Amino acid sequence: DDLKIYTHYFDNLYRIQKHILSPREEELLAMSSKAVGASGSTFDYLSGPELRLRTIKTKDDKTIEVSDPVFYASLENKDRDYRRDCFKAYHRGYLDVKDALASTMAGSTYGDWFSAKARGYPTSLEAALDSENLPTAVYHNLISTINKNLPLLHRYCELKKKFLKTDDLHFYDLYVNLVDKPEHEYSYEEAQKLVLDGIKPMGEEYCSVMQKAFTNRWIDVNENKGKQHGAYCAGVYLAHPYVLLNYKGTFDNVSTVAHELGHAMQSWFTKENQPPVYGDYPMFTAEVASTTAEIVFKQSMLKKMTDPREKAWLINQMLEDIRRTVIRQTQFAEFDLFIHELAEKGAPMTSEVLMNKTKEIYQKYYGPAFVIDEELPIENLRVTHYYRDFYVYRYATSMAASTALAKNIMDAKPGAVENYMKFLKTGSSMYAMDMLKVAGVDMTTPKPIEDCMALFEDLLNQLEQQMKDMK
Repeated sequence: DDLKIYTHYFDNLYRIQKHILSPREEELLAMSSKAVGASGSTFDYLSGPELRLRTIKTKDDKTIEVSDPVFYASLENKDRDYRRDCFKAYHRGYLDVKDALASTMAGSTYGDWFSAKARGYPTSLEAALDSENLPTAVYHNLISTINKNLPLLHRYCELKKKFLKTDDLHFYDLYVNLVDKPEHEYSYEEAQKLVLDGIKPMGEEYCSVMQKAFTNRWIDVNENKGKQHGAYCAGVYLAHPYVLLNYKGTFDNVSTVAHELGHAMQSWFTKENQPPVYGDYPMFTAEVASTTAEIVFKQSMLKKMTDPREKAWLINQMLEDIRRTVIRQTQFAEFDLFIHELAEKGAPMTSEVLMNKTKEIYQKYYGPAFVIDEELPIENLRVTHYYRDFYVYRYATSMAASTALAKNIMDAKPGAVENYMKFLKTGSSMYAMDMLKVAGVDMTTPKPIEDCMALFEDLLNQLEQQMKDMK
């Protein structure tokens, strides 16, 4: 009976034993890891210190070097000429080394196929998903369901084009909010109140622990010299979770508080309810808890807003969350599958082949309103996530699952909160698919993705109405 707790642990070990090789074969695979990983290291240099950055002239005659931060910041700038110039300058640096980038991507992808074949998997996809016992239906459902719903993205692009008053839509137009961000700065004390109020639908047990996170100083809030940028949560089994923020008072920062504390809640409830052997949680579910908390918070805020402009701005933000996290990452997942299938066929992976596929996917996803600039097809060759086989799809599946869970919670569906709390307390004591089923979501079916796209359509309808009301 004392050993019964290890049933799942040993079941997982036995499950993968047919892919464990002899000691000598395992040694050879380990010895090959540096050679197989060399392409990723080369990519890091090509896209980092050895990338030749371009400069642009601004309207006030300043010269700016278009680095990563400058490019990403430019995407939301209201000056279209500035956005265009930054976009072109940034991507031309990558076009300089397109053949080298194609070579490193090929090397990395062939390396994935080498490892999959060596362990007896029929495809690279099955090898990647088997680490968490995930069926390939999860991946294929995501791509096929998003593809069926692409007319909604085309409609969103038409709306963007209309309200930006442009004849066409380019990549550098996609990130501009249709409504100016309301001028409001939130103190950290306000952020705490807003988040705690916003997550009330998640139940008393959940809210009380989040209150504890604020009261007991689990959070390093402000920017500081030498402090890492961004926001993170580190779960610790023998203590409370530690949350790192760089809080500046924007609404995005308030949302980040809800997001990171969503991670912290899963870490806390896991360590309080599971032995050390199950004291973490599967990678496939890692973003579900955080994104569910963020969606519930934003939906609660949306219900309270009365100002049409504020409401339109938040609706647009929520549409962008789905576009960037579900649709765009599925777009990347489709390309990821394409390059691995090329490797499995032994087909050449030239810059021309890869850029043509990128162009084809963009045309399909963004529709007739979208113009593909000559620099855009290099985009996939600059994405670092492709050097972690079949990684990007997790962003999309996590948000789709979170959207379904948040809807159940916000609709006060019987058992929704109780089942969600069971999910948070599961740790890694069962497989990821089973954990999500406990919470109320079956990711082996298209339904969660369909639910997410139904929310996208609902938000799109709301935005169109809000824009009319603002006239």
